Amino acid sequence: MIAVQSGLIIALLIFLAINILGYGSDQAYACSCTRLEPDRHYELSDVIFVGEVVAIDKNRPFEEGAYVTFDVSKSWKGVDAKSVTIHTGEANDPCSYYRFEESREYLVYGTEAIFAIDTRLCSGSIPTDSDHFVDANLEYLDSSYSPLQLKSGAITSFNPLPLTVIIGIPLAIGTAAFLILRKRGQH
Repeated sequence: MIAVQSGLIIALLIFLAINILGYGSDQAYACSCTRLEPDRHYELSDVIFVGEVVAIDKNRPFEEGAYVTFDVSKSWKGVDAKSVTIHTGEANDPCSYYRFEESREYLVYGTEAIFAIDTRLCSGSIPTDSDHFVDANLEYLDSSYSPLQLKSGAITSFNPLPLTVIIGIPLAIGTAAFLILRKRGQH
């Protein structure tokens, strides 16, 4: 029994030492992203557009990730406004956080999340001036899909439906339980 406890303590100390020494260091993290074919990116994404970064919200805590606002020049899926704000990963997760640069244009692939349109490091977003990969994606999108008609206005990346479900279901269950208990108390 003592040997098992000693082994667990040693393993815990090694785990803590690795995490404490590695946390906050300037070491590089290896994130393995697979480049998908353009048709696969289209299938997996809820949102696809080209836009220039006009603002990065720096007023939020760094660990929450960033909210990035784009002036949209072309969209094929999910965005029909000339401006959209999206979320990119948590900053403390180097494999999810995509570092957008202001005044740079990107082809953005994203998914709809509860409170935001979300893009991650491996979602396929890429600067439009980067390499032939982006050219192949743009050619595929232009030849396969009609661009959406962009309207004036902005998408603020808030989808109320999931929030309604998250709040509505427990509220309905709670109300039903209250009514049942109240009815039992009357007998």
